[in-house]
Amino acid sequence: MTAFNPLRHLQGRKEDMSDSKRRNFIRGAGAAILAAPAVVAASSVRAQGVTQWRMQALWDGGTTPMAYEERFCARVEQLSGGTLQIRPFSGGQIVPAAQAFDAVRGGAFEMMKTFDGYTAGRIPSHGFSSTVPFGFPQGDQFEAWFYYRGGLEMAKRSYVDAGLTYIAPTIYGEEPIHSRVEIRHIADMAGLKGRFVGLASAVMADFGVAVSPLPTGEVYSALDRGLIDIADRGDVNAGVKLGHGAAQN
Repeated sequence: MTAFNPLRHLQGRKEDMSDSKRRNFIRGAGAAILAAPAVVAASSVRAQGVTQWRMQALWDGGTTPMAYEERFCARVEQLSGGTLQIRPFSGGQIVPAAQAFDAVRGGAFEMMKTFDGYTAGRIPSHGFSSTVPFGFPQGDQFEAWFYYRGGLEMAKRSYVDAGLTYIAPTIYGEEPIHSRVEIRHIADMAGLKGRFVGLASAVMADFGVAVSPLPTGEVYSALDRGLIDIADRGDVNAGVKLGHGAAQN
């Protein structure tokens, strides 16, 4: 598939934004180390002069991050004068979240909000554009690296080779480790079963964790059932929205 940029007119506007406006645009649900990029493929559906796309996000329906994705789709339609309509789907609604990268390449939908940790095993640079264990303590620090120290260029290159166009990340604050057991020292992680992906999976394996790369949507149920002991899975607010209280955070 040839890489191309169907949102070039929108991207041009974004590149002309001031730094402060750009940060506000991509901040999404807050400031963070996790970069969940929006990515677009070349295919589209046209009806009476209107281009209609489907986008699968990472998040469960009804959560704050998913609300931001819905707002993004509405904003694109507004800016395009109604000529580009993006219908958002929650994580796993069309395909499992970890399969979205290949699904959008195959034409199952035109756009995705993915997590680079899912593809870090085959695209090493994605380990650094996803969760960075013990990395930047503030989201603004990640933004500084991403926009001024080569992160954006690295991300764009990694998707061009797959025939996809990288648009922008959503950046969040530090994520907690959701745990069923008390952890006071790194040594306490040895022997636990944990869900981690990308660079985090390699780090946690070195700490003695038996790592399982579960899809995002299966993490809380796996914790509830005792299939895993600890997990990296989004921010606390998203968990509370799904009915998971502080006992797991």
